[in-house]
Amino acid sequence: MRTISNIHVVEESRHMKFARDETRRRLARASTARRHFHALVVAIASYYIVTSMVSPDVYAQAGLDPERARREAAANEHYKSQLRSSCAGLMEFLASARLLTRPALLIYKRASLI
Repeated sequence: MRTISNIHVVEESRHMKFARDETRRRLARASTARRHFHALVVAIASYYIVTSMVSPDVYAQAGLDPERARREAAANEHYKSQLRSSCAGLMEFLASARLLTRPALLIYKRASLI
C-alpha cells in the first residue's frame, strides 16, 4: 500500500508539473482578452467546486436544520482559513501565470480562497 501511494504521489506531481508548464506556455502566446477570459473561467469553476464540496444533505442527515447549518458553516472562519491554506499553492501558480485579474480576485474572495 505504501508503494502504491508513493507511485500515486509521484505521478500526480508529474501531472501537475506538466499542466502548469503547459498552461504557462499557452498563456505566453495568449492575448490579454483571452488571458482575462481564462482567468474568469478558472475562478468561476473554482468557486463552484469549493461551494459544492459539502452536500446540504449531510446537515439534515446529522439532524441539523440544513439552512441554519449552511449559514453557520459559511461563516466559519476556521473553515475559511483551511480553504485559503489548502489553495495557497494554486493561488501562487495563478499569480505567476497572471490569472489573478480583478474580476477573478472578487470571485476567489467570495469563495474564501484568498
